[in-house]
Amino acid sequence: MMTDLHHPLINELPEYRDDIHRLKTEDHHFRHLFDQYHEIDRRWPASNRRSRRRAMPGLRR
Repeated sequence: MMTDLHHPLINELPEYRDDIHRLKTEDHHFRHLFDQYHEIDRRWPASNRRSRRRAMPGLRR
């Protein structure tokens, strides 16, 4: 069984935690990119599972 793996930037780059927080509050472009990244990260595992089921219809869920 495949588990959902999420990759929040804070977990991926813990040494930049303070910088990420500062940029999120001070830089609108960074905030926009940050939000896009997390939306894609949130959606990816579910969409990937659906694609695999369509490609391999004989597999059990």
